[in-house]
Amino acid sequence: EAPVYPFSIDSDLAAQGKQLFENTCATCHGTYGENYTYPNLLVSLESVGTDPYLSNHYTTSSTVNDYFLDWFNTGWFGSSENNLHIKAEGGYVAPPLDGIWATAPYFHNGSVPTIADVLNSTGRPLRWSRSFDNTDYDQSKVGWNYTIQETKVDKNTYDTSLMGHANSGHTFGDAFTETERKAVLEYLKTL
Repeated sequence: EAPVYPFSIDSDLAAQGKQLFENTCATCHGTYGENYTYPNLLVSLESVGTDPYLSNHYTTSSTVNDYFLDWFNTGWFGSSENNLHIKAEGGYVAPPLDGIWATAPYFHNGSVPTIADVLNSTGRPLRWSRSFDNTDYDQSKVGWNYTIQETKVDKNTYDTSLMGHANSGHTFGDAFTETERKAVLEYLKTL
């Protein structure tokens, strides 16, 4: 079971966000609550537009690829009620979002520090760093407080210009207004 969000939640705003989420995001990420759904959807690289490096790596024939497919197909995803089994076709499985507030940074490669940045692709930092203090949480943006870096400072700077580290894609939230984004953020805190 996912950890409960430890800070206050605006329930009216979260209710608005739930409606937006179910109309826009649930096709890939499922619905939540008593009658939840999880579609186990493999989303093509063309659709999601996120960094293709990992997916491309695992769609070429190799021992590592075979090991990964076996791990995936015999693990939680493969044994779920939907019995998802994948072949090396390219793309990413849209993850369930239970406890998403606690899983920053976001995307499969950890390239996006907050959910606010996931929902607004124009606000994503090119290079960023954060402290590793467990109290360094950004409640308003839902994720890590971070500092934008002009250049790569050290190993703690995430540089999205490096191969496999891009923060591109998943631009679906760009269609939301700022008010709608805040509502979706508030709803995601409840998962």
